[in-house]
Amino acid sequence: MTTLNSFLRFRGECDLLFREVDSNLMVEYETFLKGINVCPNISSFNMRNLRAIYNRAVEKELTVLFYIKKFA
Repeated sequence: MTTLNSFLRFRGECDLLFREVDSNLMVEYETFLKGINVCPNISSFNMRNLRAIYNRAVEKELTVLFYIKKFA
């Protein structure tokens, strides 16, 4: 399962605005992954991919929330 497919499954195929991405959502996603018994390596892989996507969007100023620190 790719990161995108996994995240879509978590979201129930619902669209998500960038401003809705926050630490609570990431914790919920990680809990979801644990709940479906995803291997810890896959969970880490998916979280790294999402972090990279988030950081790239901030760098490219694809959001008006310029005060957001990079997701470390």
